[in-house]
Amino acid sequence: MEQTEKRVIACGGVIRLANNCNVVNGSVTEVNLPKSWLGRTQALEYIRAFILGRMAWSRASGLILISGAFGAFDRQIVLACGGYDRNTVGEDMELVVRMRRYMEEQKQAYEVVNIPDPLCWTEVPESKEVLRKQRNRWMRGTMETLWKHRKLMFNPKYGRFGMISMPYWFFFEFWDLLSNLQVTLFL
Repeated sequence: MEQTEKRVIACGGVIRLANNCNVVNGSVTEVNLPKSWLGRTQALEYIRAFILGRMAWSRASGLILISGAFGAFDRQIVLACGGYDRNTVGEDMELVVRMRRYMEEQKQAYEVVNIPDPLCWTEVPESKEVLRKQRNRWMRGTMETLWKHRKLMFNPKYGRFGMISMPYWFFFEFWDLLSNLQVTLFL
């Protein structure tokens, strides 16, 4: 609905935590914070990631991740760049990076956006073991995507995407995931 002269190739929305919420016939009827300390810290993390981080990157035309839990993709562009890569762990991030790379190389105007209105509910891990497995997967997916598309990093041919977004993900988000994984190993 917000498409302008730029083609919207991927769109994501806000994901909220369903842990400790009341759900009746598939609808959330009462919103509560998770009961555990581990769940509550993830509530803060989701606010940072979805409301602050992804909205800001969306506005700055630098978003490279649409969560696999809730995203809409331009089917034509997905097919043009080969669809999901079944050989990667972080298929959602890798697909968005590949789609953006494709659009940059085709010199087509595009956007990847995150909008605050849609809601998707998910449950976050409330045990250290499950959280450790999830964070390990996220870290491996980020690492795979950054490595696979390393030629984009600091490459002016890819504009803001190559000069700002990709380096940011390497220097901040990847290292943040790594430090979070280390923390969960010692919990």
